[in-house]
This record gives sequence, structure tokens and C-alpha cells, in this order.
Amino acid sequence: DFMLPNDISKIQEQCPCVFIYQSKDDPVVPFADALHYAAALPKAKLITFEENGHFRQAEFPELVQQIKELVK
Repeated sequence: DFMLPNDISKIQEQCPCVFIYQSKDDPVVPFADALHYAAALPKAKLITFEENGHFRQAEFPELVQQIKELVK
């Protein structure tokens, strides 16, 4: 139940690179929430997974790779 404020434009002003990671089978956070954030942050990149649940795995290579690409 993440509640978005009416205006979240400051996020994009302060964070030029916003990534939203969401798995379609997350039992905790509905996929619709990710779509809602993506719509509210049009410059954000939505990265979707099919079967990662709530991302409780020991390793997250996609996230590590994204960070490495940003710090190049």
C-alpha cells in the first residue's frame, strides 16, 4: 500500500536516473503499483520480471549490472 503524493515531480528533478524493478508475481506489492509509479515518473525505466516474487533471492545480478553501468 504505497501511497503516492499528488506531485512527485521532485523525484525526477533530484534523481535523473530512476529505475523501477518489479516482478509480475510479487505476492506483497501488486504489479499495478509499479505501473502507477511508472506513469507518475515518465522518465523512469520500468524493469519487469515474470517470476522473481518479492526479490528475496540471495543474488540480484540485473541490479548489480545496472549499478555498474551507471558508475562507468
